[in-house]
Amino acid sequence: MTLSRCHSGRRQRGASLLIALVLLLLLTILALTSLRGVTLESRVMGNIKQQHNLQSAAETALRAGEGVIGRAVAAPDLASTCTVTFCIPYQLRNNAYLNAGGAALGSETIDKLSVPLGYMTPLFRNGDPSATLDGYSILNSGTTAETPNARWYVVDLGPLDSGSENNCALTGCGTRYYEVDSCAGAGCANDQVGQRITYRSVMAKSF
Repeated sequence: MTLSRCHSGRRQRGASLLIALVLLLLLTILALTSLRGVTLESRVMGNIKQQHNLQSAAETALRAGEGVIGRAVAAPDLASTCTVTFCIPYQLRNNAYLNAGGAALGSETIDKLSVPLGYMTPLFRNGDPSATLDGYSILNSGTTAETPNARWYVVDLGPLDSGSENNCALTGCGTRYYEVDSCAGAGCANDQVGQRITYRSVMAKSF
């Protein structure tokens, strides 16, 4: 009788140990799953915050470019060199983007269609003229940060009436149209690196 109770007690202790190990394994799995969920949620929230910061920076840069045109009392000189506060390096004539010297920028192929360079993809590559917006050191791509990371430039789209282009001295330049492009993010200068937000607007100005 005593021997039977001894074997029964050992079996109960063995069963209790097995149950405890199974419960511990389940708790470990639940903890790891919860930790992965928290990590994923943190990354998602970080990306959302970064997108909001990018949108804010690009919007501010767009308004900076629009403000330059809005404050102008005469048609801006296209030959002016881009600075941090003024940048109108391109003009659109006969469906082609031209630089300040009047030379065509060329074309690019998008979906097997040839379009003027700058028409579909804003010109924010390294070396392209653009004004920089200070105060936005909010992003970095890996270990390389783009500071400042907000840029803008303006394209002179010309007057509504092309015949008035050379009559400014007699009748005023009339209404001219301008395209304002802005970009924020570490990927502004390189299409393959970092996140970026680009905005484009068109505004009219009478001189």
